[in-house]
Amino acid sequence: MAAAPAKKPGLLQWLLFGWGPGPGEDKAGHHSESKGPKLAVKCDMCMGIDGGPTCVRACPTGAAARGNVEQFLAVRREAQ
Repeated sequence: MAAAPAKKPGLLQWLLFGWGPGPGEDKAGHHSESKGPKLAVKCDMCMGIDGGPTCVRACPTGAAARGNVEQFLAVRREAQ
């Protein structure tokens, strides 16, 4: 989940008149991370992080798992 971005002024208004916050800043000039509603973002499977996806490693019950179709079919064949 990621915070919804703050509403920004038009490009010309921001460039010419300095209206509104700068890129990544709220009205007070601070970085806005968790204000307002959150939106779902596409999962990138924690690309580039050693150890695999963070959601799988952080799952307290071990219910989260990631795999590919071939692994799934192999496990299913073994179960039959």
